[in-house]
Amino acid sequence: MKVYQNYPVAQLTTFGLGGNAEKVVFPESPEELAACVEKLSRSGENYFLLGNGSNLIFQDCRIEGTLVVNRSPGLISEEDDCIRADSSVSLSNLLEFCLGNGIGGYEFLSGIPGTVGGAVSGNAGAYGDSIGNFVRTAELYSPEKGIFQAGQGDFNFDYRESEVKRKKLVITRVALSKPSRSSSWCIKSRTGEILAQRDSKLPPRGTPCAGSFFKNVLLPGADRRTAAAWFIDQAGCKGLRVGGIEVSPYHANFIVNKGNSSFSELQELVQIVKERVRDKFRIELQEEVIYYPQLR
Repeated sequence: MKVYQNYPVAQLTTFGLGGNAEKVVFPESPEELAACVEKLSRSGENYFLLGNGSNLIFQDCRIEGTLVVNRSPGLISEEDDCIRADSSVSLSNLLEFCLGNGIGGYEFLSGIPGTVGGAVSGNAGAYGDSIGNFVRTAELYSPEKGIFQAGQGDFNFDYRESEVKRKKLVITRVALSKPSRSSSWCIKSRTGEILAQRDSKLPPRGTPCAGSFFKNVLLPGADRRTAAAWFIDQAGCKGLRVGGIEVSPYHANFIVNKGNSSFSELQELVQIVKERVRDKFRIELQEEVIYYPQLR
């Protein structure tokens, strides 16, 4: 397990903002991940677990305690009735595995830059589907229970939420269902369609951002959420900029880091967006991204 002191955290997230962390550790297996968290828990040391950092924004201050970065290549395999993957496996590697083994149904995850563990914890999804629908079982760790098994029903999946996320449990391994057998041509075709849709409306790939910034809005009496981007766009916020932080002109629910930026600039822009949407529609936008340290 690699350990670093005074580590620049901006390079740990896709948003690219943040100061230095007191200590950063990179476990290289599920066993190392569980052992690391157990040791930190027993010592009483403050720690924070992250995967690919694709929906996370660090404040630009010194980060006290230890960051545990769960993004080793990991193992993935196919069994008779499921796919088994370490939580550190990237979603892109999961999709490559499905393509190589003729497993269809996960194409909706195309273009989402997370890990299996992070995706399950936050019930990541797009195009009307979410990964929580495919979870069979998972191996979890908590300081109170140690390593234990959880079934799909134990997660209490909700929109971009799960019991794991709410209770800050650690996912070490996941078993996913195999929705369907499909030809490589069909999988590639569907993946290409989804990536083309994403490319047509989202910021160019590689743009420093944290994905969808605000949660989509469930209006009173509605059975489906309305895209947060619609409210933000209608409130005249697309292209709005404070310092190096900008509401993307491509998609209003993407806030991008243009460089030479600060966390205070981000917060100023977020407050402007929230106020404009509140004044126009009488609704309160809620962040989908995670801040660390948490705002007070």
